[in-house]
Amino acid sequence: MDIASLVGLSIENVGMLNVSADIELINKARIEDGLMNEVQSLVLVLNEKLQAVFMNHKLLDMGHESPDDLYGKRLGEIFHCVNVPKEGRCGTSEVCPDCFVLKTMLDSINTKTKKHRDVGITTKNYGVFDLSFRVAPYYIEDREFLVVSLLDIADEKRKQALEHTFFHDISNTLSVISSYSNLILNCDKAEKLMRYAEVMNLATKHLINEVSSQRNLMLAESGDLSVQLIQLNSIFLLEEVLRFFSEYNKSHNIDIRIDENACQVEICTDRLLMVRVLVNMIKNAVEASLPGGEVVITCFEEGGACIFGVNNEGEMPRAVKHNVFQRSYSTKGVGRGIGTYSMKLFGEKYLKGCVWFVSSKKYGTTFYIAIPVDYSYLPMDIELFDKKFGRH
Repeated sequence: MDIASLVGLSIENVGMLNVSADIELINKARIEDGLMNEVQSLVLVLNEKLQAVFMNHKLLDMGHESPDDLYGKRLGEIFHCVNVPKEGRCGTSEVCPDCFVLKTMLDSINTKTKKHRDVGITTKNYGVFDLSFRVAPYYIEDREFLVVSLLDIADEKRKQALEHTFFHDISNTLSVISSYSNLILNCDKAEKLMRYAEVMNLATKHLINEVSSQRNLMLAESGDLSVQLIQLNSIFLLEEVLRFFSEYNKSHNIDIRIDENACQVEICTDRLLMVRVLVNMIKNAVEASLPGGEVVITCFEEGGACIFGVNNEGEMPRAVKHNVFQRSYSTKGVGRGIGTYSMKLFGEKYLKGCVWFVSSKKYGTTFYIAIPVDYSYLPMDIELFDKKFGRH
């Protein structure tokens, strides 16, 4: 089976009659026998159309009242995946061909072997499932089914992120502070002393910012983050963010600058969250740039919104485009991928804005965030905001 045939199956008129027959066949095989309800994993059995025809009780803990709510649905529909179209089914959106969940299932079906992969699913309400995903073919009479096992590994993924990014970054920053404090203790020249003190000050601010960022991410994911709205000038905000990179861009040999056509816009927003989104946008652009490259930041007002953009040279590969906002997805190794995910989380759920990107060979890659200039009259429904600014 391939993506094309799966899409073909999704648009045909598949009634519950076929699903009911599959459910009856599974029950006759006594696949459950009480055992499946004792394991810690979520367990499903899917038919050849990847529709659920059996699930254990663990899946009902997600808020579904009975299996009847889930029979006939595909995984993306069961987990309320953000990529499932409003008028369509799981597996039919433009990003689905690069979905690791779908790829793993199709690989198992085509090779008739067991497959395993860690996957992430982002939900429509900004929730995240980090899962150990195992699939295996299962045969009853002359029919082929797919047994799916999903184990929650969110704590493991968060631990990896802390170890590989947060603690690593803090350790590096503390090393800078320690080195320059020793230089200050042994310095007898005023000019050098001032320079060392400036570097230490920047490193200390960076350390405070990283600790605050991690704390805010944890609060945001638990729904406990509060937003503090204040009046800000867009150019002053960009200049503040640029100061954060005064040493960062030197070490990466990347020119980070504010576009000369950037506009001054008075906005009402949460300064710390807005800074965090912009910092992550710029970090992402720098890491995607080659030495000697350029990252350009801009802002302008359109339709009652202030739009910030961060551009770097180069086009993202298609698979990266389709997975870039997933929590645990990264091209840079284990424990990465938090930055782009947090852009969405902070920018849309808490700042009530809209985060998207445009990437092409000719114009490079630009990440955007559009936030309401005045929260009192702009629509707070993100879907309405999306229609205006074309969120990807």
